[in-house]
Amino acid sequence: MNRSRPMSLRGKSRGFTLVELLVVIAIIGILISLLLPAVQAAREAARRSQCSNNLKQIGLAIHEYQDSMQALPIGLSQPPTVPANWSTCGSGPYNTWPARLFPYLEQQNLAWDFNYGYATCGYDPINGPAMSTWISSYLCPSDTPDGFQGTTRLASRSNYVACFSPDGTMVEPGAPWKIDGCNNLAFLNPAKQRALFNVNLSRRLVECTDGLSNTVMISEAIAGQQGDIRGMWWYPWGMQYEHHRGPNSPIPDAVGGGPAYCYSTTDAPCSVSAACQSTIDFAARSKHPLGVQVLRADGSAQFVANAIDLATWQAFASISGSEAVTVP
Repeated sequence: MNRSRPMSLRGKSRGFTLVELLVVIAIIGILISLLLPAVQAAREAARRSQCSNNLKQIGLAIHEYQDSMQALPIGLSQPPTVPANWSTCGSGPYNTWPARLFPYLEQQNLAWDFNYGYATCGYDPINGPAMSTWISSYLCPSDTPDGFQGTTRLASRSNYVACFSPDGTMVEPGAPWKIDGCNNLAFLNPAKQRALFNVNLSRRLVECTDGLSNTVMISEAIAGQQGDIRGMWWYPWGMQYEHHRGPNSPIPDAVGGGPAYCYSTTDAPCSVSAACQSTIDFAARSKHPLGVQVLRADGSAQFVANAIDLATWQAFASISGSEAVTVP
């Protein structure tokens, strides 16, 4: 007599016990914890690659600008004739190098009137739309700036700044450059500096006698939060940096104009000593681990470690110092 179990019982499998289920969950948790750093590293690598591509696009635009204008864009300048309707601003309008690159970055829709520039007396109805437009080519995906006090008014920021000085030497020329009443706000003296960009200074790449691959043009910057002027591409001083200190220096950046212009954070420290501080000193900074990316004068991008020797870092910014530059 066949006493075998019914088919419905013979095919029935035993389920997981509570202990087995907990073990499986623990294993899955361990695997996720092991994979998470790798996923984050992969995402950062992708962001850094996009940032590098942005720098190369800016480099291509700068080279195209020189081919067209027979000179590099001026770092910071005032219009040839200051419009009369800005005479009550306390300072004349300003034009910066990023605005000059719009036609070469497929940003022709961002019309910029160089007869007006940006005036410090407030919102500019002429160039205001451009100053409120976020430009993807000027943004590193690893940084998330919140704009000018978190609003769309004058909100646009940039993570890419031009090198204005190898060593940060400052002078007080008594020139007509004023920011919030600082009649003698110091700026970098073009006659004493050997960087590619500066105030009222237009160079050519042929002046890089140290070699294009041995000269830096542009670096990353962490765009300042709230009212911080760092990274304001349309604002004087916000679109430049110096090699006085190394990349991501723990020493706070010196910001002129008073406390409203400095919003200190752990990775972008800054300090002000008075309402009319006579020093502007911004270091290269980025949200990438262990270093910053820079754009060489030959149009190539390179990652530079925070630990780079300071003398090498400063020689990298000089266009004609005859220094031997080997950037690992």
